[in-house]
Amino acid sequence: MDKPRLSLEVSIIPDQEEKIIAESIFEQKYKNGRLSKSEKGQVAQEKTRKFAVKKRKELDPNGPEDKHRIVQCIMFVMGIIHLLPFTFFITANEYWMYKFRNVTSNSTDANDRTYLQANFASLNHLISVGPSTVFSFFVIFLGHKIETRTRIIVALVVNSLVFVVETTFVKINTDDWQVGFFALTVTLMLVLSCSMTFSSSANMTVVSKFPDEYMKMYMIGEGIAGLFSALLRLLSIAVAPSTEGAALIYFVTGTTIMTVSSFLFYLSTHTDFFKYYTKDMKEDTKRRIPRLSEFVDVLRYTWPLLILSVVGILIPQGSITNLIVSEYYGTDNVWGTKYFITVITYLLNSVCGIAGRLLFYVCEIDLSFPLLYVVSLGREIIFTPLLALCNAKPRHHLPVIFGHDWQYAIIAGTQSFTGGYFMNISYLKNLRIVPPEKLELSWMVNMFVMKIAGIATSPLGVVAVSLL
Repeated sequence: MDKPRLSLEVSIIPDQEEKIIAESIFEQKYKNGRLSKSEKGQVAQEKTRKFAVKKRKELDPNGPEDKHRIVQCIMFVMGIIHLLPFTFFITANEYWMYKFRNVTSNSTDANDRTYLQANFASLNHLISVGPSTVFSFFVIFLGHKIETRTRIIVALVVNSLVFVVETTFVKINTDDWQVGFFALTVTLMLVLSCSMTFSSSANMTVVSKFPDEYMKMYMIGEGIAGLFSALLRLLSIAVAPSTEGAALIYFVTGTTIMTVSSFLFYLSTHTDFFKYYTKDMKEDTKRRIPRLSEFVDVLRYTWPLLILSVVGILIPQGSITNLIVSEYYGTDNVWGTKYFITVITYLLNSVCGIAGRLLFYVCEIDLSFPLLYVVSLGREIIFTPLLALCNAKPRHHLPVIFGHDWQYAIIAGTQSFTGGYFMNISYLKNLRIVPPEKLELSWMVNMFVMKIAGIATSPLGVVAVSLL
């Protein structure tokens, strides 16, 4: 750990020998926690100054060349496929509605949805969040013992296998065992969640070894993962006439992307450029298991961010948006029966989220934490009831106030736009207030706290659906 800057009294001592003695006394006081109030304030100011503005990490002119920018392109792909598995499953909403439909009446009325149809998103989250949290707990303490590249490759292979299994079941008739298929699907999504947890900190560790432009490409890829899934889904339903056919194209494409990406990342790890910038990663596996005091130390930096993250997920709004249908649903209108959910709920939301992120780079506003809390909580309070009053079905209690498609589009788009903007503020604050050597641990602590918050709020999704 870097030594704190000497106090003003020490730095102006003219005699070199006396200065060394004074510096030694100051360091001893710092180690023993006996600094005066003014000296503690000075150390805190120095830490803030040091971590608030980070030096841009450039390419080493003496290092090997990234031929044809292969590694940079791989970083972009890695950003996409980091979130792609989960967004892929969520975006296939029409497929799940088809698999869990009432096979007796074969009704297409959104008000006659079965329990599994109405609660697929909320039940999936409720069931999988607990085991996923336990897994993340072990990753925090023991994950660094497995080499970073190995963690990423294993996660990519597992994701590819999950896609293969789900693709296989597209053409299998599951009408007679819908509950069993639901259990299988939840299990597969749980595996994906654990796999993403296993590789998340590893991805950030690898990317942080490279110059800033590589981190930027990774973040761009991560930002368009939802857009990528929505575009693939839109293409599949446009090409295939049936729900099963569209799902087959969709999941086969996803399987291909995951498999090819795994192979490309493996090849990139053997390039001279990749080896040069990640040559010290093997040393990370020799680190001891973090002590409780280290987590407490990280929490001293990150607790405002953790509160902000928890406020942003108080109500699982996805449980509601997955049930919103077009005003033309159930008619012969192709827009209402085929394209509405993919275009508005997923594609438009992704585009608006990206637009919010891009606006942040053009117009950056560094809000204080209290103001961010108010804004974040305000978004939850405003948008949750607005979405509940849109055309979500089935519903038995609340009226539909915003029944037109354009009204829902404005509400959902605004929510995603503001979410994308304020998400970048939170991310930037994390980079600025956390020391570089504690960044990986801070990401893992944040991930674990978010999982705990997910357990606490997961029943709210089922409650929200029942209140409609």
